[in-house]
Amino acid sequence: MSSMIQYKVPIKNFKILNIDNSIVNNGKISYCKERTIDEKKASINVSVQMKENENNIFILEVMSKEDLYERELMPIATKLINDLLNKIAFCYPLARVGEPWITQLDFKQKKTETSEMLCSMSINAEDSDKKLLESLCEQIQGSKDLSFDYYTIFRAAMNNEDIVVKYMFLYQILLSRHVNKDGRESQKSVDEFIKSNVSEDKHMYQKWEDTGYEETIYTRLRNQVGHFRQKTSSETRNAMDTKINELIDLVKKSISF
Repeated sequence: MSSMIQYKVPIKNFKILNIDNSIVNNGKISYCKERTIDEKKASINVSVQMKENENNIFILEVMSKEDLYERELMPIATKLINDLLNKIAFCYPLARVGEPWITQLDFKQKKTETSEMLCSMSINAEDSDKKLLESLCEQIQGSKDLSFDYYTIFRAAMNNEDIVVKYMFLYQILLSRHVNKDGRESQKSVDEFIKSNVSEDKHMYQKWEDTGYEETIYTRLRNQVGHFRQKTSSETRNAMDTKINELIDLVKKSISF
């Protein structure tokens, strides 16, 4: 007997290529995680593979060889799938990871199927995808859990097409992560973190002549949206676009601590 939950999820800009890694085989990533169920160790298999190429739909499965009830497997599956999707979003800068939906359940005393949905797709260069896939495999094979809130917020931020919305979401993560001694959000604390992690030519910390404020370029751009700074929206968008990749790297460092 066995138990299984199957999901489908739309993921743009993600491909599973053949690379030299033990968990990748014939366009499928498959790996095991050990979990405790009723004080007993159980091996849980997690897999992801392309289902519909033209719609960029992926199949995700969580399976146990044990005959389990829904209450036993569902919490574990939810956490493992969230961890996997967060890792894809974390490793692939251009990924657009949608929300998964259950398409099949196979539990003790229960078996069900549900309907499907579609989405669009785009493709990255193969060499770049192979490197990103290797990074994803390292994350999966590591022991770190990426299912918690900051990684989920990061995934939501990366799912935004609008550069301003994405930038503001990402900066808000830094505000939440780097608070002052009273536990309150602090742009000064954020800037201290930024200055300690990127070079001066990138963070550009200075007293800006047009505002009189001392801040990094990342905080300055955030405040050009949050406060009137005599900058046009197109100027702010263009500047954010040039700094977004650096901001993404900073957020990754911050939530990885």
